[in-house]
Amino acid sequence: MFGALSAARMASPMVRLASPAMARFAAPLACRSFGTLIGKQAPAFAAKACMPDNTFKMIDPSDYKGKYLVLYFYPGDFTFVCATETIEFHNKLEEFKKRG
Repeated sequence: MFGALSAARMASPMVRLASPAMARFAAPLACRSFGTLIGKQAPAFAAKACMPDNTFKMIDPSDYKGKYLVLYFYPGDFTFVCATETIEFHNKLEEFKKRG
């Protein structure tokens, strides 16, 4: 546990663990630098997505070629991310809309 917690803290100053128990979830993610993915081509995949009209649709990033696309993921329901990052993402929705 100590190793995972230490790795998570050292990997990125942005990682803040709610408790040591969260280390097992955060450590694998903390070792990745997601900032380096911004502006890069998304890997090929298809997934069910919640659309702005509250319907679900299978999407593929290639369907949005030439357009801005925000891919938002979270680790799971009822985790510390749901209550924090999801709300903040929603608070920035108008800014995303302005940018197209």
